[in-house]
This record gives sequence, C-alpha cells and structure tokens, in this order.
Amino acid sequence: MPRYASHISIRRIVAIAVLAIILPSLVLTLVGLKLTLDLKRQLEQSLAEQYAMAARARAEEIEALVAAAEKRLRQAADRLEPRQIAPTLERARRESELVEEVFLLDERRLLDRRVALDQRGAMLYPDEPEAAPPLPETFLWTEPLPPLAAAAPSGGETAAPDPVAQAASLRRYRERSLSPAARIRATQAIAVLLLRAGKLDEAIAEHRRLLTAENVAVLSPSLAVLARYQIAAALARLGRTQEAIGAYLDLYADLVRERTRLADPDRAAYFKRRVQADLEPLLAGPGVPAPEPRRYAALRDEEKQRSGRTHFLAYVRRVVLPRLELQAPTLRLGEEQFRHLWDEEFADQPYLLAYTAVAGDDGSRRILGLKINLAHVTGALLPEALRASPFGPGVGFVVTDRKGGIVVGHSRREATAAAPFPGIFPAWRLGLVEHRPAELRRLAFYNVLLFPAVNLLMIVAIIVGVVIMLRGTARELEFSQLKSDFVSNVSHELKTPLALIRMFAETLEMGRAKTPEKVQEYYRIIMRESERLTHLINNVLDFSRIESGRKTYDLRLDDLADVVRDTLRAYSYELDKQGFAVETDIPDEVPETLLDRNAIALALLNLLSNAVKYTADDKRIRVTLAERDGALVLEVSDHGIGIDKADLDKVFDKFFRGRDDRVRATRGSGLGLAIVKHSIEAHGGTIAVASEKGKGSTFTITLPIRKTLTDGKDTRG
Repeated sequence: MPRYASHISIRRIVAIAVLAIILPSLVLTLVGLKLTLDLKRQLEQSLAEQYAMAARARAEEIEALVAAAEKRLRQAADRLEPRQIAPTLERARRESELVEEVFLLDERRLLDRRVALDQRGAMLYPDEPEAAPPLPETFLWTEPLPPLAAAAPSGGETAAPDPVAQAASLRRYRERSLSPAARIRATQAIAVLLLRAGKLDEAIAEHRRLLTAENVAVLSPSLAVLARYQIAAALARLGRTQEAIGAYLDLYADLVRERTRLADPDRAAYFKRRVQADLEPLLAGPGVPAPEPRRYAALRDEEKQRSGRTHFLAYVRRVVLPRLELQAPTLRLGEEQFRHLWDEEFADQPYLLAYTAVAGDDGSRRILGLKINLAHVTGALLPEALRASPFGPGVGFVVTDRKGGIVVGHSRREATAAAPFPGIFPAWRLGLVEHRPAELRRLAFYNVLLFPAVNLLMIVAIIVGVVIMLRGTARELEFSQLKSDFVSNVSHELKTPLALIRMFAETLEMGRAKTPEKVQEYYRIIMRESERLTHLINNVLDFSRIESGRKTYDLRLDDLADVVRDTLRAYSYELDKQGFAVETDIPDEVPETLLDRNAIALALLNLLSNAVKYTADDKRIRVTLAERDGALVLEVSDHGIGIDKADLDKVFDKFFRGRDDRVRATRGSGLGLAIVKHSIEAHGGTIAVASEKGKGSTFTITLPIRKTLTDGKDTRG
C-alpha cells in the first residue's frame, strides 16, 4: 500500500503542475506567437515593397547609362557624308566600351567599317576571297618534265629512283628552260625531292627560291603558303628551333590576318591547324624566349575575335537585315529613344541590337545600328552600378535571366524582390538578395521570437523544475520505502536469532536437555545464531561508519589465499548444514599484498551468504583465486536464481533488493553488496558481476598487489 500511495502522489503533482502552470503558459505563448507573426508579415511585406522600388530605380539608372552612350553615337552619325562614315563611326565606337559593332543602313545599302552591301544586297566588305589570277598555259603542268635520272641497277634488279640524282637532273632542266612557269614547277619538284632525300638545308633554299618576288607574282597563294610551311617544318627538323618558331609565327599571323588570302577557306583552316600542331610543342620546349608564347597567345585570341566577327556578319545578313527592313517604315527621324532587338539565337548566346533613324548628308533617312557589348555590360557596367546597396552590406543586387540563371551576382538565395528592366534588357530581371538579415528583417525576427522565446524558456524552466521535483520526490519515496523495508528486514533478522538463542538458553537452564549430545547441539545452535547476529550487527555498524565517513581499514601485508581459506573454513558448518558443495581453486602461495583481513573476510562472507540465500536446487559454489596482470582476482560463482539484467547496475546500491519475487521472499538488509563494494574500492580494487537469469551469478573481486600504502588509494571510507 505505501508504494501505491506514493504513485498516486506523483500523479497528483504532475496533474497540478500541468493544469496550473504549463497549460496557461502554452496558451499565452500561442497568443503571443500569433500576434508577432502578424507583425512579422506586415514588416516583411513593407520591406519587400521597398526592395522592389529600389530594384526598379536602379534598373532605370542602368538603362539610362546605356541610353546616354546610344545618344552620343546617334549625334555622331547624324548627317554624315559617305567618306566620313567609316572614320566617324570607328572613332565613336572606340570611345564607348558599351558598343561592340556599328553600322548604317541607307535604303538597301549597309555601310560600316566592317560590312558593306551594294544595291543588290551583295557583300562588298569584307570582300570575298578571289581566285588566283589565271596563269600561262605552261604553268598548268601540261609541259612534260625531262626524264629523271635513276640509280644504277645492281644484281639485275630494278633500282629505286634516287631523289638526289632526280633533283640534279631537274636543276639542269631549270637552267635550260625559258618558261617562268616551268622553272617554278621544276623548283617545287626539286624542293620536294630534297626533302624526301633528307637534304633539308638544300630543300629550304629551293623553297625560299620559290618565294622570291619574281616567282610570287605568278605563284598561287596555296603554293606560297605550302612553301612557307615546308621551310618552317625543315628548320624544326634541323633543330633550329628559334628560326622555326619565327617562321611558323609569321605564317600563322598572315593566315589569321588574311594577308595571304586563299580561295578555299577550308584550306586556310587546314594550314592554321597544321601550324598550331607543329608550333605548340616547340613553344613548350626549354629555352624559348617569353615573347614568342605571348605572341602566339595573342594571335590565337585575335583569330577567335575575327572568327566571331565573321560569324556575326553572316548572322547580320541572314537574320538582322530582314528584321530591320520590316521595322524601317515605322522609324521616324527625331525619335529620342533607340529601339532594341534582343535575340539568343546567335552562337547560342544572347545579343542586343539597338537601332534608330538618323539623317543622311542629303536629309534622307538612314538606320543606325549598334551591337551592344553584353560582355562589358555583365563584366563591368552592372557590377559597378550594383556594387552599393541602399540597404547596407547585408542586402545585395543580383541579375537573373528568364531561366533563373544568375547573370551578375553570386548569391544562391532566392531574390526577396525583383523588377524587370524597363526596356533595353527585356530578358533580365534585377532583384535584391539578403546575404544577412537587414535591420527591418532583424527587427521582425526579434519581434517574432522574443516573446515566444521568453515564454518557452519559462515553460522549459518550469518543466525542468517539475521533472527535478518529481524525480526527487520519487527517489525520496523509493528511498523511504527501502528504509522501511530495511528496518522490517533487520528487525526480523535480529528477532529470529535472538528468539532461538533465548529458547535454547531457557531449555538448557531448565535442564530439559536429557543427554550430553543434546546439550552440545543446543550450544552449537546458540553459537551459530550469535555469529549470525554478530555478522548482521557488523554489517549495520559498517554501513553506519561508511555513511558517516568514519570507516577505516587496517591495511597490512597479508596472504589473500590464507584469508580465503580461513573464511571458507569458518563458514563451512553453515554451508554443510544447507547442503552446499564448495569447489575451490586456490593456489598454495600468492604474492602478499596490503589488505584488511577482517574487511576482506566480511566481503567474502557476504558473497557466500548471498549464494546460499538465493540458490534453491543446484547447490554448488565455486571459489577461485588467481594472479593476473599484477593483481589478485577472487571469483565466487553460484548456480542460483541469477540477477535481472535491469538490476545489474543497481545491485551494489544501498538498500536495493531485486525485483524478483524470490528475492523479495528472502529476508535481507540490502546492505551486503554495498558494503562489499566499499571495502574492495577502499583497497584500490574493483568488483564486477556477471549473471544470467536462472543460471546463477559470478562476482569477481580484483585487488592490486601493493606493498606500501603509497601504491594505492586512501584507506578511509
């Protein structure tokens, strides 16, 4: 009943705490949270509106910068004479980094430094590569060469042609020939034969002879390029690396800048690839002067730019001009604003074209077109214009495209507010992103969290206090119950031996023992019960000293094996009477160690007493002693009821007794194992238990071998 009453008390305490404290606090917290959430939403809405206004204003400022550059170019292009168009537009383009290309369209004619169309719409500049001028018939390889010399046959076999002899034969032919074209043909053949024969220096000389002024006049561009390439390759094979690099770079520069124009663009691309393949390993070698790789890198960049411009001009002819022709009737002179054409079809990259009407030198209407340099816009204009935020460093600008990709900016956060550019950049949006909470947002954040956080902390503190109080109350109730059980058990333990001693003492006093054997039996019972009573009283006294901190141990060098044997001998009568068989494994000698003989004996008696009390059927006890790793290990094993796994961590607690009904049914004080643990730890040792329900328990005592007090712990409890 007391245990049931204690549970009722705990439940009541919990119910009172929940109803009187926790529930009202939760209600107040929810109300406060709703109010602060409403305030937070209002503040965030206001902040988003401010962000959107700032984004629109900054977008208008950026487009005003572009519009100012467009206006300057329109003023420069107004009423230009034809001879002024190219230099004026070129100068205006160079003065503005925002403009990449400029052109004028006059009716069907497109004029600019890069593009010119005639009245029929044919491309005039850059001019189409023209075929080489027609050569005399003698250069068309129809005139037969003289028979070529061959090496003398040996052994009746046909000898392979000798390139050196063939070259000599062609030299004699060249000297006799009167035709320039035939001499050129012979020179080229000689150079090829010398290359084949490995006469590289002579081959270089012949190729250079091909490139003399008199020969170049009638030599096709392709053959001239081939000759220059063969010279560079031969120099590289001869190990004249610096000369080879110079020859390759000069040829590459002429091909890139179209100083040598080939009729077939594929052939020009082929020669550029061959030059790159040969030149790059040479530049990567040791000892190459630094200017050469820089010159090559600059030529590669120039080639990419020229390639991009060529593609753009083709795109202008194919796509832009038809669109401008459709818009031309609606363009009027005097319009303040440019119109803009945004497209993402060119080279899979967006391009922006601005166009407007300007007056010609005769008052006619022309169309001025500008290709906006988007690389400059995204790389310089936008980052500079968006660097400063009106909301401080915690909020930054970001420009995104239609797909949500970032054009300018590095934030991965979603924009809090965004606005489209009003006209020039229709595919972009300008947004503001909070890198860190801004002041207003931080205020809203604090407002939404402050009141609930305080209430939450109060609730947590109350709950923690209630939990601590409940745990303390439950522990005190449990401890009180344990004390009550302890008093009851000790009273019974004291009462039983005292009753037996009194009964047999009265029997002896009244002379009722008729035989000497009976007298001796009664004396043994009185002695046994007095020893049992002494053991119980000693446990109580030891526990009292332990609790008050007055327990001390008299440590002296002693033989633990002797202590174990003497204790087993003293307890043998009780063990025999209860029908227990004790199996021992105790060596004759073990190292002496500091120990309190009485304390160790009492600890062993407690373990043996527990083994007797909690064993029903298999009455076997095993006691072993061994030396392991500088310590003495004493084990006491039984085959009793075992210990519940849930109780293994508590068996050494004071007053604790297991949950098993068989344990409850057996009288005990709950102090024995607590005293054993204290005694062993006072010796600097440890005690452990291993048990399985229904199969028994094994208690292991480990004592370090110590010769002096300085080797161990304090001996006071």
